[in-house]
Amino acid sequence: MSRQRGQTSIELMKLIIKHTEDGKSVRAISEIVKRSHSTVHDIIKRYKTNNQVENKLKKAHNKIFTEAGERYLVGKVKVNPFLSAPKLAIIAENELGKKVSPSSIRNMLHKKTLTGRKAGQKPFISN
Repeated sequence: MSRQRGQTSIELMKLIIKHTEDGKSVRAISEIVKRSHSTVHDIIKRYKTNNQVENKLKKAHNKIFTEAGERYLVGKVKVNPFLSAPKLAIIAENELGKKVSPSSIRNMLHKKTLTGRKAGQKPFISN
């Protein structure tokens, strides 16, 4: 994979657009702003097609569970802290209709600050 270069600042992009509207060529603008002519050309092209200077926001990935589904599983864990992640995955498949791996369950519980499961304790034989 190639190394990633620094992004062009928004102020510099606006300056490039201003020079373009003044009628300067791509090569002249590239010498003024000290960027390659291909970078200047790409900024101008994006401005003409999308009418925006800023970069687009990236789309967030789809969540596995809805907020209600997450609350349901967190409630199950709070009632019974001995539930393991594989058992919660089976519960999610049967009751919520979502097929999910135990590691995804662990990640979701970790984000809800339920980081560890309490181990089952061996009962005492005598007092």
